[in-house]
Amino acid sequence: MTYVKPPNPFVQLLTLIAGVAVFALSVLIGGIVLAALVGFILLTMIIIYVRVWWLQRKLGAAARSRDAETYVDAEYRVIDVSERDDRDR
Repeated sequence: MTYVKPPNPFVQLLTLIAGVAVFALSVLIGGIVLAALVGFILLTMIIIYVRVWWLQRKLGAAARSRDAETYVDAEYRVIDVSERDDRDR
């Protein structure tokens, strides 16, 4: 199939204007799609960052409370050597 150039200059001008309009429209739509994709990726990254931060915060608080639970407060009495029974001998 070969392209035949229209002989009428008015038709050539309309073809040129239509081609430029289609090109401009495709660039505009491509820019919108690219902006939407970048926005979606950015929003997803922010959501993941906040989720990881939140989980680290909760895990840190749980670890701190678990450490506090392992501390035992008790009273004790020092046994004198003379009070020990003879289990060691």
